[in-house]
Amino acid sequence: MTFAALFALALAPALFWFWFFARQDRNPEPAWLVLRTFAWGMAMVIPAALLEVGISSAFGSTIMFLCVGIIEEGCKLLAALSVAKRREFDEPIDGLIYATAAALGFATLENAFYLLEHGAALILIRGPISTLGHILFAGAWGYAMSLKRFGSGRYLLRRGWLLAALLHTIFNFLLLGAGGANGLEWLLLPFVGLMILMWRLTGFYYARVGQEKPMPGTNGLESIIPKD
Repeated sequence: MTFAALFALALAPALFWFWFFARQDRNPEPAWLVLRTFAWGMAMVIPAALLEVGISSAFGSTIMFLCVGIIEEGCKLLAALSVAKRREFDEPIDGLIYATAAALGFATLENAFYLLEHGAALILIRGPISTLGHILFAGAWGYAMSLKRFGSGRYLLRRGWLLAALLHTIFNFLLLGAGGANGLEWLLLPFVGLMILMWRLTGFYYARVGQEKPMPGTNGLESIIPKD
């Protein structure tokens, strides 16, 4: 298959997952801005890959593995921050919507490269698991984006990013262990538990921002922000 065909195959689950999460937004975001954020997410695959290769070459694969979550969540966050001060970011749920767009852009191009290397059938795993995982990781800093924009808190984005990176690292460890031929198949159970935990955590984020009315100002989430 050509790369274009593999990209289209990788795009299909991204479209489904974006529809699934974005339908909770009663005031949909401008399509062009969502697509731009998606494109920035795709673009961030390149610097993330370069950083990971550089760290692996300099410090070894173990250190690189521990840095993947920090690097990839940081790159996705940078993609989403392109809308952080735009007037279209005018209600609390928008932080999660743009985080989802950036995460899906990143996941789509990453998946396309994986399919190019390992075959189209891999989408059966990466579509429902890895693509969803990218969204669930990003929920932590997407929620923090909203808290920061509509409330206060100096370190909210840093905390959200670090939580996302931690979840990403644990996810990678459990998935690689459970899927390998190294006697660690028992890790499948905690992996399923992690997915359920992240799903519920993301549901909590959507529930909290969904309690707030659309706000054109800057104080939409005052009542639920942990003060520093």
